[in-house]
Amino acid sequence: MSKPKSLVRVLILWFLLSQTLFLSKPLEGCIAKERAALLSFKEGLEDPSNRLFTWRGEDCCAWRGVACSNKTGHVVRLDLRNTKVYYGEPDMDHGLSGTLCSSLVVLRHLNYLDLSMNFFNVSQKPEFIGSMSSLRYLNLSGVSFSGGNIPPQLGNLSNLIYLDLNSELSLFDIYSNDLSWLPRLSLLEYLDMITVCFKNPLLLLRFPTCQTFVALDINRNYFGNTTFLDWVGNLTSLKYLDMSSNDLNGILPGMFNNLCNIKELDLSYNPLNIDITELVHVLSRCLRSKLQSLNLESNNLVGNLSSLLEYMTSLRTLNLNNNNLTGPIPYNIRATKLSYLDLGLNFLDGAVSKDHFVNLLNLQWLYLHENPLIVDQNWVPPVSLRWISLRSCKLGPKFPPWIRITNIIGLDISNTNIVDKVPEWFWNTSSQFLYLDLSNNQISANIHKALQFTSFKQLYLHNNLFEGPIYHHYPKA
Repeated sequence: MSKPKSLVRVLILWFLLSQTLFLSKPLEGCIAKERAALLSFKEGLEDPSNRLFTWRGEDCCAWRGVACSNKTGHVVRLDLRNTKVYYGEPDMDHGLSGTLCSSLVVLRHLNYLDLSMNFFNVSQKPEFIGSMSSLRYLNLSGVSFSGGNIPPQLGNLSNLIYLDLNSELSLFDIYSNDLSWLPRLSLLEYLDMITVCFKNPLLLLRFPTCQTFVALDINRNYFGNTTFLDWVGNLTSLKYLDMSSNDLNGILPGMFNNLCNIKELDLSYNPLNIDITELVHVLSRCLRSKLQSLNLESNNLVGNLSSLLEYMTSLRTLNLNNNNLTGPIPYNIRATKLSYLDLGLNFLDGAVSKDHFVNLLNLQWLYLHENPLIVDQNWVPPVSLRWISLRSCKLGPKFPPWIRITNIIGLDISNTNIVDKVPEWFWNTSSQFLYLDLSNNQISANIHKALQFTSFKQLYLHNNLFEGPIYHHYPKA
C-alpha cells in the first residue's frame, strides 16, 4: 500500500515543533568552543554541492543546519540530512562524504542530530556518537558503518526518544550481532530498523518490557519465524507497528493480546497462509475496535471479507491486495470511516451494485482491479471517490454511465469488455482527470476529440478503435 504512514509523521512533527520552541538565534552569537568544534567537523568532510557555504563568520548559530538555544547560546541541533533524492535514491553529488570527526562530542548540549542519506567514510565506525549523552533524536538512516555492524555504543544514549537506523538506502548491508545495547534506551519511543539484518533474531527475546515505545518499524528483516516476537506483546504503548517483509509464516502468536493502542499495523508481504477470519480473531478485541490502518497485502490469505469488515469498525485504510480471497463484497460494511480500500488482485466475485459502498461517505481511493466482479451499469459510486481502479472487472459492453456523476481524477477501466462508442458527455467530464486508462477494450471515438478536452498527466488508449490524426500541439497525449 502506498498510503502515507500518518501516525509516524504526527509523532515526528510533534517532536520537531517541541524543539522549535527552544531554538532561535542567540543575541550574542554562538559559543567559541562549539564554533571551533563545528569547523573541525567540517574540515573532515567533502562537500561537492557546497551545502556548508554558510559555515563561516563568528555566529555559528546562523549557519545552515545549526540551531542554538535562545536561552544559553549552546548548539542544540545539527541537521545535515541529504534531502536530494531521485527515484528513491539519495543524490551522491549533493550528499556529504569524508570522515566524521569526533569533535562533535564537544557539543554537550546537542539533543538533535541528523546525518541521514550521506556517504561518509565506510571504513569508519562512529563510536563517538555514543558519548553524546544529551541526544534525544538521532537519525543515521542510509549511513553505512564500518563492517556494517551497528556500533553498540549507541546504548549509552539513555535520553534518546527517536532512533532511525533504516538501512534501506545504505551503500552496504547493515546488521547487528548484539542487541544488548538496545534495552538500555529506556526512554525510546520510535525505533526504525528497516532492512537491518539481525544475525541472531532470538536476541530480541531478551528485550525487556518497554512501556514507552509508541512506534516500531522492523520491516524487511526476514526473520523467518514468529517465536522471536513474543516480546512485542509487552510493548503496550505501541501505536504504530510495521513488521512487513519478515518471512513470517503460519498463525501469529498471542502477541496482540495486550496491544490495545495500535492505530497502524502493517503485516504485508509475509506468507501467513491462514484464513482471514482466523487472523481477525488473533487480534485482540480492543485492537479490532481501535485500529485505523491495516495493511495485509500479499499475505496468502484465504476466506471471505465478511468477518473483517464486520469487526474492524474504526478502519480508515485497508489494503488486502494480492491475496486469495473469495466470495462477494459485503453490502453492509461497518467500517464507515474508510477512505482507502484496496481489494485488488483477489478472486472476489458477484456483482457490484448500487447498494455497495453506500455507507462509505469518506471513501476516496477504491481498488477492485483483477477480480472477476461484474459492475452494474446502475452502480452509483460514493460522491467522495477520487480514484478508482476496475481493471479486468466486467463493465461492458456499454460505456459505464456512472462516470458522469463522479468527481474522480483517476480512473482505470482497462480490459473491462467495453464495446461501445464514447458518449459525448464523457469529453467534458474527462477534463477533470489526471489519470485515465481505457486500454484493451473495443472503444471507438475520434482521437482528436479525446485529446481536445483533457489535462491528463497519464493517458492510456491503446488496443481500442480510436481513429483520426494526433496533432503535435497536444504535448500531454
